[in-house]
Amino acid sequence: NPIISTQASPSSTVKEGDDVTLTCDVTKANPTVTSYVWSRTQDINNGVHNQASFTINQIQVEQNGTYTCYATAQSSRHGNLVGESNVTMTVQYLRVSVESIPATLENSSVSIHCKPQGIPGSFVYSNWRFLPFTGGQPVDLQRNQNPLILNNVQYTDAGTYICTASNSQFTKTSNVSLAVKYAAKKDPSSDRVTNLEVSADIGESATLTLYVIAYPKPTSYSWRKINGSLPSTYNQTDLEYESTLRVDRLRDSDYGTYVCSVDNGIGQSVFLFKLERKGKPDAPSNLEMFNVSAISVTVQWVSNKDGGYPQKFLVEYKTVDGPWISMSAVTDPGYKLTVLKKLPNLQPNTNYMFRVESMNGYQGGSGKQFASGGYSNTITVKTK
Repeated sequence: NPIISTQASPSSTVKEGDDVTLTCDVTKANPTVTSYVWSRTQDINNGVHNQASFTINQIQVEQNGTYTCYATAQSSRHGNLVGESNVTMTVQYLRVSVESIPATLENSSVSIHCKPQGIPGSFVYSNWRFLPFTGGQPVDLQRNQNPLILNNVQYTDAGTYICTASNSQFTKTSNVSLAVKYAAKKDPSSDRVTNLEVSADIGESATLTLYVIAYPKPTSYSWRKINGSLPSTYNQTDLEYESTLRVDRLRDSDYGTYVCSVDNGIGQSVFLFKLERKGKPDAPSNLEMFNVSAISVTVQWVSNKDGGYPQKFLVEYKTVDGPWISMSAVTDPGYKLTVLKKLPNLQPNTNYMFRVESMNGYQGGSGKQFASGGYSNTITVKTK
C-alpha cells in the first residue's frame, strides 16, 4: 500500500473564517498513486474532494473534525492498493448570545444572561453597555459580571443591553431588549409639559391637559372634581398618551382641584390639577449655580405657575456691599422647566449674590404694568 502523510497549512488549528489547505503527500508508492479521496467520515466512498490538495475557503466551526486522505494505486496483481492518513482540524471560534427576557414589572429584579460558546472555551466579559429606547449613544454600565442583575428596575431601564465577550482569538457582542411595564407617569419631554396649575378668569375657557408615558399604553382616562361635580360645559378629549379637559364659560363654582385617573392594566395613576383665577405668578424656585469662571456665572432655576399671563424673569446680582443690578428679562420656557442665564463681565475672585424675580402681566387694580410673583432663594457664588 502507498505510504502517505497529511498536513494542514497554515496549521491544523485555525480561526473561523480563515482559508486552510489540506495536502496528501506520498512518501512511497509502487505502483504510482492514481487517485485521491478526502473524507470526513472515514469512508473512502463518501468523499468531499478528489485531489491531493484540498482547500477550504473561510472555514467554519461546522467543518471541525478529522479529515482522512485515501491514496489509491492500481496493481494488476493485487488490485487497488490504498494508503490512508488523517489530520484533525480545530477551528477556533466565538458565538455570543443573550437570553431573551420577558417584559418586567417596574420595581422588580431581572437577571440578564450572556451566553458565549467557542474554542478556546475560556471567556472574559467586558462591561455591559445600555442603549435606552429613547435613543442616543450606548452607555457603559461599568459592570462586567455575568449575569447582569438589575434590582428595583425602573421605566428608564427599558432599552437594549449589550454583552461583549472575548476568548483568546475573538471579541464579539450580542444584545437583548428589556421592556418594563409601568403605570402612567407624567411625560418628562420638554415639548409635552403637563401644567398642573391653570389660571383663567370667569367667562373664559380653561384647558387642563395631561401628557403621560406608560407601558402598556393607557386604556382609560377619567376626570372628576374634588368637592363638586364636573362643570356642565366641560368637554373631554382622549388620545393614546394624553387627555384634555376643556371647560368653557367659567363660573366661580368651577374653580378648584380636578383629578385625572389613568389606567393601563398595570396600575391606576392619579394626577391633581388646580384651576384658579388669573393672578400673580409664583416665585421661581431652586436657584443654584450652574457654571462659574473668572468673569462670568451661569445660574439656573425652576419656573413655576405663571398666573395665567405670559411670564418673564429678572435676574439680579450684587456684590456683598453693592446695590442689586438687574439683567435683561428672560422668557419663561414653560411650567416646571429649568431656566439658565449667564451673567458676564464680572470681576475675578469676587463674591456675588444672585436672585431671580418672576413677573407677569397681571395688574389687579395696582396700575402697574407687571405684577411680581416674588423672589427665588438667594445664592452666593465666588468667581475664580
